[in-house]
Amino acid sequence: MSETIVFHSRKSGTLPVGVAAALFSLVIGAGGIYGGLTESPGLLILGLVGLAGAIGIGRGVLQVKDGYRLAVDSGGLGVGVRESTIEIPWSAVERIGFDPGRHTIAVEPRAEYGRPRTRKPAPVWEARRGLFHLCRVDAMTVEPAQILDVLRRYGGDKWHERLTTS
Repeated sequence: MSETIVFHSRKSGTLPVGVAAALFSLVIGAGGIYGGLTESPGLLILGLVGLAGAIGIGRGVLQVKDGYRLAVDSGGLGVGVRESTIEIPWSAVERIGFDPGRHTIAVEPRAEYGRPRTRKPAPVWEARRGLFHLCRVDAMTVEPAQILDVLRRYGGDKWHERLTTS
């Protein structure tokens, strides 16, 4: 049972909007820098904020345009986008299951593992309940039942059909 099974999310349809927002921020930034250098030094701040916004939006657009992936094998789980993927070994999982309230696969990490360090868009840490939401099952390219079957098989006694607070 060492085969790695990988699930992918549907590609995001927000690419045109993200590119437009990045271009808008870039124009504001360039205009602010030009105005700051030629007319009013106060516009320089607007320009720098606009450029920083363009960089941040552009980075986010590149991260989500390809969607994210969930990999499952006998060693554990891997989830993320491009290079910001995290690995969660099964030894670090207290419980894993379906969270019906959010339609996600959620993991409750063991206390000694602590809060996983990651960046959005996936996965998401919910501190109030101590759950790490890996992915929305309805956003994946396969039927939710396929994902749940694989997690049921690999998760063993850690699997819970409905993961609620303990």
